[in-house]
Amino acid sequence: MTSIGRGRGWGKNPQGNERRPGQQLEPPQVPNAVENDVDDDANNEWIERINKLDITDVEAIKSPQNSIANLINSSPLPEDLQNLEKATKKAIRDRAFALKMVLAFTNSTNITAPFLGSLQPYYENRVELFKKNREHFLNLVFILGEAYCRIRYTISKNVPPKVLEVPLVVCLKMLLEIAGEEEIELVVIQISLNGPMLQSREVKELKDLFIYAREVLITRNISPRSKALLLLLIELYEANFKFMTGHVEKFYIEKLGQQFIFKIQQNIMGRYDSGDNDKTHKNDDIPGIMSAVAGSPWPQSKQPIKLSQDPQELNTYNYKPRDNNSGGGGGLSLNSGPRAIRGSRAAVDSTLS
Repeated sequence: MTSIGRGRGWGKNPQGNERRPGQQLEPPQVPNAVENDVDDDANNEWIERINKLDITDVEAIKSPQNSIANLINSSPLPEDLQNLEKATKKAIRDRAFALKMVLAFTNSTNITAPFLGSLQPYYENRVELFKKNREHFLNLVFILGEAYCRIRYTISKNVPPKVLEVPLVVCLKMLLEIAGEEEIELVVIQISLNGPMLQSREVKELKDLFIYAREVLITRNISPRSKALLLLLIELYEANFKFMTGHVEKFYIEKLGQQFIFKIQQNIMGRYDSGDNDKTHKNDDIPGIMSAVAGSPWPQSKQPIKLSQDPQELNTYNYKPRDNNSGGGGGLSLNSGPRAIRGSRAAVDSTLS
């Protein structure tokens, strides 16, 4: 059963990890055990309620009358924790459902501490999760990034879940160690979403991540697209996460495609004011941000790329702009959530080495 304790173990290293430094992870061969839990989805009230969520309707997501409101409170019943465990397992299997589940916990009627606690076992066993099922590990990284991007404990001060900061960077470094195209692409997406916030909150492991990205670019035998993605990742950091323009933008469109660069620009524009990037978070809804992307500061000749609105056809990287809404209820503070690795930095460099 899912525990919502103080978060012991978020900073622990997984057991049985004897890979030498610089050695690439082997492709996973064993299917993940959560695949055997598909039957748990049947007739589960939580999963049905979350599946009904319209991810394009920001006002409905915030509404206390929504189907996802009041899923769990500060005194959860045992059946609530069982439902949470089942829903989290489904989120690890199903990225479209994962996005809906994160959005459900941006509704102020739902307490976020149990949700973050339900992710903890997957993070603790992240290496084993990758070895058993690569896609499930990628979904875990997606969930960590979405939760960090969307959930806010104190709206006026724009406070994200601190407990997720180092775990997110640890997992991003794992993706760089794997060094496949899809893995590096997910790192670029996550950094375009969360890089400015991680930097403004002075998460020191972030600098190490970009040093390691340079190391991979120089020393690893990777595809041309992977090299272009790593170069883009490094340039985003060096440019303080500002928009690419002119010849630089054209270069990356030629190497990575207009649709992908559109998503990167959309992520940056959706979370920070263009221009001086003063770390001030915007509170745009989905129609508002799409309107902004379609117009200024994009060149008038650039046509917006139509993204799927069908929740069942969500692109792997089709992130939607976060709406600043409280992640907790009744003034939930960081101290009442899973302690995660607050104060622990040891996990970063020893994750896979």
